[in-house]
Amino acid sequence: MMPQQMSSPPDGLAGRKKLGLFGAFAVVLGFVVGASIFVLPGGLYSIAGPAMLLSFAIAAIPAALSCVIAAQVGSAFPTDAANIVMVRRVLSPFWGAATAWSFVGSSIAALPLIAYGFADYLAAIYAPLAPHRSVVALSVIALFTCVNVVGAKLAATFQTLMVICLLAALLLFIIKGAPSISFDYFSPFAPNGLRGVAFAVVPAFFAYLGFSLIVEIAGEVAKPERTIPLALGLSFGVITLLYLIVAATIIGVLPAEDLSSSGSAIAAAAAKAAPGWPATFITAGALLATATTINAIILLASRDAAAFLASAQGMQLTGSELTPAQRLTAVLVVGLAGLASAFAAAAIASYAIATVIGFLIAKSIICAAALRLPAYFGPAYRDLAFKLDQSKLRFVSWALLIVTMVFIVMSLLGEPGATIAILLYMALGTAIFGAGQWVFSRR
Repeated sequence: MMPQQMSSPPDGLAGRKKLGLFGAFAVVLGFVVGASIFVLPGGLYSIAGPAMLLSFAIAAIPAALSCVIAAQVGSAFPTDAANIVMVRRVLSPFWGAATAWSFVGSSIAALPLIAYGFADYLAAIYAPLAPHRSVVALSVIALFTCVNVVGAKLAATFQTLMVICLLAALLLFIIKGAPSISFDYFSPFAPNGLRGVAFAVVPAFFAYLGFSLIVEIAGEVAKPERTIPLALGLSFGVITLLYLIVAATIIGVLPAEDLSSSGSAIAAAAAKAAPGWPATFITAGALLATATTINAIILLASRDAAAFLASAQGMQLTGSELTPAQRLTAVLVVGLAGLASAFAAAAIASYAIATVIGFLIAKSIICAAALRLPAYFGPAYRDLAFKLDQSKLRFVSWALLIVTMVFIVMSLLGEPGATIAILLYMALGTAIFGAGQWVFSRR
């Protein structure tokens, strides 16, 4: 079967300058290097100690495989919501809806994690807010839900300065923190053994989740079939190196008792290594990163939510074809669900694990669809700008599927409550899709 016509570009996109290689590289940095590196270190350290560096390095392996699959999807389906479009066409509408639903669930679990990080960093700037952590977290989710209700254009405006401010804050932290590193703080390196390193890998993978999101806006990238693979490869190397250096700096600056109990580790390390305006700038950068990450999650997850709602009604809409009413409904659904998730006030590690499980469920479906791409395209597969031969595609897809299953099992052992919640969530999505299809068929 020959592939269908690609979706039309988003409204207003025609005639507008699209993202080139540098622009796509900056977008990937904005998606990936968000609040996670500011929020996660304290929780990871409490699990693995200084060996969380190994956890970050191991988590980069499935992230690299994910980049390869994303590059293949972006080349094969250079359109908005490419992951969902591919799964829907190559597998079935049900699996396309399941992919969208999984991404939405992952985002709903991520919102509280980032929102509580925002509250911790805001308290580092203004201490009287520390006792009101939950109120601050709920308020920032509500704020950016309202921003996205006003319109996607306003929401996108908040993302413009994120990469510059975020990278400037991290580079300043590295420059100021490096001279203060004490190598005594790296011993013992793995106080909880290999078990601690293994259990820290799953929440550490949260820091790499944003790579494949560039595929969701492939329609806005110039020559996406070539630009997306190059942008993913370049950004993966930069981000992995940045994470390891930042994490090593935090470990070398903060004593173990301070780091393991900190929800704002970079702010605490900056206050010790670079007091005064540098520490304030670094903390403000973290605060901005968490805020804009919340905004980005709601912006992108609402597209997936709308695509799921449309699929449940028998439609084939993606983010670029949604009506204002559908967009508004999707934003409100994501925002209200995020508020409910934050209200539960679970541990940061639990939110991270739930986020990763939801993402991995979607990724496993995408891998299954990617395995069938050569058969779906037929002879036209050879004409794709970026393509893996069938043996390499099978290797990468099966490797990522196996890693996905291992991570899910590890999550089940380390945090069974989060896993059960995800399974119940997927069952709810299946019921909603089935009910929608039943109503549509009767019409």
